[in-house]
Amino acid sequence: MTMFKSRPENVSGPIVIWKDLFSPKELDAIEAYGDGLMPVRAEMVSQGDNPGKTRVTRVAWMERKPEAAWLFAKLEEAALKINSDFYGFDLFGLTEAIQYTVYVDSEGGHYDWHVDLGARNVEFRPRVATRERYTARGRHRLHAW
Repeated sequence: MTMFKSRPENVSGPIVIWKDLFSPKELDAIEAYGDGLMPVRAEMVSQGDNPGKTRVTRVAWMERKPEAAWLFAKLEEAALKINSDFYGFDLFGLTEAIQYTVYVDSEGGHYDWHVDLGARNVEFRPRVATRERYTARGRHRLHAW
């Protein structure tokens, strides 16, 4: 088990924040790997007559491969720690690919409030950019289910 340098904090109801989960070096590695996957413009299943109203992003999928093993291991360990400290669900690890999402300011990148459909019980969304990184490089986020 990894010794984390920081701890998760419950900020409101079901919301938990874990500052400094990733080091700057790890953030660079995540961005480099994710951007190397060539994120493409994301589509939503149903946007009706107004595509882009809810979501304007680029996405790529990080599969469980040797080059991403460290990331899956750290995310799983962090998610299990948060679960044991705050929620108590019967979890065992990540079961899907990680969605790497990029919000590009020049494209009007955003993801507004919405309801996901499906049987997902827990969603873990680590933001992999500090406020300074958001400004300098665009916004990056991982979605792990």
